[in-house]
Amino acid sequence: MMKHRLTVLIAGLAFVAGAAVPTLAYERHPDMRAALEALYSARMHLSTSNRDFDGLRVKALGETNEAIRDVQAAIASDRG
Repeated sequence: MMKHRLTVLIAGLAFVAGAAVPTLAYERHPDMRAALEALYSARMHLSTSNRDFDGLRVKALGETNEAIRDVQAAIASDRG
């Protein structure tokens, strides 16, 4: 009887431990997501710069925002 209870206890603990560990989902398009993170970082740096650079910083910020939208659209377009 004691052996049975120990077996049930161990099985229950193993089940709970397995349920507590999150399943690693397959990440789709890791390179595109990494590019997106880099663009977010670039946008933050461009936004916080204290110089204008003859309007080129603002232009780069606009182009970065456009690139972010394009990458987001590319990721969303893959429904496979």
